[in-house]
Amino acid sequence: MSQTLSPATRTSRDYSDSVYDTIRQAVESHNTNKSWEYGYYIIDTTGKHRVFFTLYRYNNRMSASYGNPYRYIKNVSIDLLDIVDTIKRLPSPVIVNSDDNNNPLLINFRKRTKEGIPAIPFGKYKGSTIAQVWEQDRNWILWFTKNYKTQPYTDFRGRQALPKLTEEDVLLKQNAEELVQIFWDEMTEKNRQECTSKHFGSIKDRVVIEATVVSVRDLKITISDSEGNLFLIYDKDFNLVAKDSITVKGTVTNHFEKLGKNITYLNRTVVTKK
Repeated sequence: MSQTLSPATRTSRDYSDSVYDTIRQAVESHNTNKSWEYGYYIIDTTGKHRVFFTLYRYNNRMSASYGNPYRYIKNVSIDLLDIVDTIKRLPSPVIVNSDDNNNPLLINFRKRTKEGIPAIPFGKYKGSTIAQVWEQDRNWILWFTKNYKTQPYTDFRGRQALPKLTEEDVLLKQNAEELVQIFWDEMTEKNRQECTSKHFGSIKDRVVIEATVVSVRDLKITISDSEGNLFLIYDKDFNLVAKDSITVKGTVTNHFEKLGKNITYLNRTVVTKK
């Protein structure tokens, strides 16, 4: 599927043909080999004077019965050229909207309705939509997707049970989960482009690593060697904290990718602090 940008724009600024060519080339290059199966992004102009370039996402997987499949993500810039960097970081195809573009995907987008988007029913963001909170407090949305539950009740057998989700409950959770998935997709794509970590050694190799502790979470310790390669070990009363310099002897038991970062898992580890 090929999408192009026409020379017209709804913004109050005038741009040269070379600027439009730059954006058009960025869109065409980005969309090459990208899958449209699960959805795409749209960059459209918003605001009273149509000067803000705003990012949305269309989700092919959302059933029409669950409301509007278009989701506001964020305001990008007031300058058309600034959106080039945004385009490069998106994990799915993108369409840049303009006033005389008659692409049916954009026509459907312009007809979107925001009616029926539920508001958060509790807490400090009560009355706000998921998208509004996403702009100012992403950590709250990450918490919400893991913890949002309806109040339990006692059923006729005297057992604790959760009520069936209403349509608004379903929409609320879907809105949050979709934005969180976009967040992880974007982070994964960014890490794939920027992270220098490579898988180390072969499975069953016994290795010695001079490393620095990157993070300690629960029993999982992430470490990095001088070349930026990442390793995962499990705490065995090592009492390690971030930035500790250590020597690790261990056996390579797995290579995997997490959020776009290549990580080597070491087992049977012996750790020495420097």
